[in-house]
Amino acid sequence: MQSIDIFVLVSGGFSIVATAPLIYLALRSLRDARKLRVIQYELAHLMRETKEMGEEVRELQHEIRSEQHAAKSEINETRRTVEQVTEAVGQVSEAVGQVTEAVEQATEETSRKRRPLIRRILAFSTRAG
Repeated sequence: MQSIDIFVLVSGGFSIVATAPLIYLALRSLRDARKLRVIQYELAHLMRETKEMGEEVRELQHEIRSEQHAAKSEINETRRTVEQVTEAVGQVSEAVGQVTEAVEQATEETSRKRRPLIRRILAFSTRAG
């Protein structure tokens, strides 16, 4: 064996030994790339779900705003109705007071007019008896 043969043999041995970690790293990189691809698919799936959930949240917010607007309108309508009923009750109360006053006056006038008639009747009945 000549020195060049020994050199080629030693350098080939070192090359083989040096490529073993490179092969290990290449295989590990391949495995990591596969894992990364799975993670990317999962991330894309999560992003789609997040987008869908965001759309659902927007729809719910829109529904809530619509329901709040409807409730506010109903509250305003109820307030107006209560005000109208209050006004009507006040008017009816005033009318009842006026009618009561008129009835009391009529009762007093009737009582005053009947007293002389009752006295005459009583006087007549005491004479006849």
